[in-house]
Amino acid sequence: MNLMREKLRDDRLYVMNLCRGFVRQDGDYTEIETPIGNPMAKALRPGGKRCWVLTTYRNNSALPITRVDYFLTAHEANQYVKFHEPMTPLSSMGEKPLKFTSEKTIWSEWKRWLSENNLESCLGGKLHRPDWARR
Repeated sequence: MNLMREKLRDDRLYVMNLCRGFVRQDGDYTEIETPIGNPMAKALRPGGKRCWVLTTYRNNSALPITRVDYFLTAHEANQYVKFHEPMTPLSSMGEKPLKFTSEKTIWSEWKRWLSENNLESCLGGKLHRPDWARR
């Protein structure tokens, strides 16, 4: 499917949410829980560890999940976001990411682009929600 044909919420093809959550591993099975909407939630099953959960969504009105990652520390989550979020494909760039002037300035250039477009990084704390949940 050509993502440019979808009705996007802004220029980004994907957006991320970063929040606290729980992870539980049992052999080959990994269960991740995010208490979005209920910050006092506890892990539903014994053995859950506190973690940072990064959820990536396709940036349309339904916000379908395309990927979920978890990190045991905030530092690991921040480093991952600072590397990957600027590589977000943009509709206006033919589904390619922004071009940056230097590897050393990628994060600052990305933050500037977000600000110029009245958008935020997931590190700013804003949570993306599907249109039906924002009403």
